[in-house]
Amino acid sequence: MKAQSCIFCKSPLESSFALGQVCEKCESPQPLAPSENYFTLLGAEEKFKQDLPSLEKRFYEVSRILHPDRFSNSEDSKKKDIALSRMSELNQAYQTLKTPTLLREYLLKLHGIQNEKPAVPTEFAEEWFQVQEQVMDEPEEALAHVGAFEGKLHLARKDLETQLKELEELFDTRGDRSTLEKIQKLGLQGQYFQSMKRDLDRLKLRLGL
Repeated sequence: MKAQSCIFCKSPLESSFALGQVCEKCESPQPLAPSENYFTLLGAEEKFKQDLPSLEKRFYEVSRILHPDRFSNSEDSKKKDIALSRMSELNQAYQTLKTPTLLREYLLKLHGIQNEKPAVPTEFAEEWFQVQEQVMDEPEEALAHVGAFEGKLHLARKDLETQLKELEELFDTRGDRSTLEKIQKLGLQGQYFQSMKRDLDRLKLRLGL
């Protein structure tokens, strides 16, 4: 649980996300508690859809309170160290919550759903292998083979992203773990598609396409 009183003057800490990080009475920063996470640090809801202007506003609000320069002249060096630690965590939290892909990874991790190796869609794996063979056997027709596969891959990635957005909206409404597990599986498939896109781009470069 988060500390209820200041570690320096023992005064009760405010419950707000900002003042709970710095004692209102003695203005001392408080150590990070195990129960805190990127959402609580910024007073944000545990959701995929974040209100970015509000998130930015809260980030700067806490940054002003916690800025290490405020504690540089303190006789207790521990205060500056705590402020530095909190600011580092706060910066990471802000960068994560405002970046959809990082937010997705963090929310899955927060719920104990760890990423594994990217899932391999059999259909695409086989077709990609055929495209590479066709390019080697029929180089004069390479443009048609590569172009057709690239179009199919583009549509698949677009459809996958649509499914992910729908599932994220569902989680924001229901907050259930089963939805997160579905998001993880689609996310892994998306990683595979991203890797395939990079391979395709390298092939096009080699062919001068």
